[in-house]
Amino acid sequence: MAYFNDVKRRSEAGIAKDCMATYSQSQGRSQGMTDVEVAYALSAPFSAGVDTVRRSLNDYFGAADSVNGVYRRRQ
Repeated sequence: MAYFNDVKRRSEAGIAKDCMATYSQSQGRSQGMTDVEVAYALSAPFSAGVDTVRRSLNDYFGAADSVNGVYRRRQ
């Protein structure tokens, strides 16, 4: 919430550049969403991307570890 509140503070001061966060804050208020709901909605795509990368790396290293010599050649 720290970054979300920072954008909110900058937006109220008139120094925030237009971005996804400023747009979502204004649209969220008009839709009746709380700040916490808007913050979760903004962070969902990023957490999904991080999880996809984590799973891909986990599968790669798991497969490389299960085949003799593959992991050692990649080091």
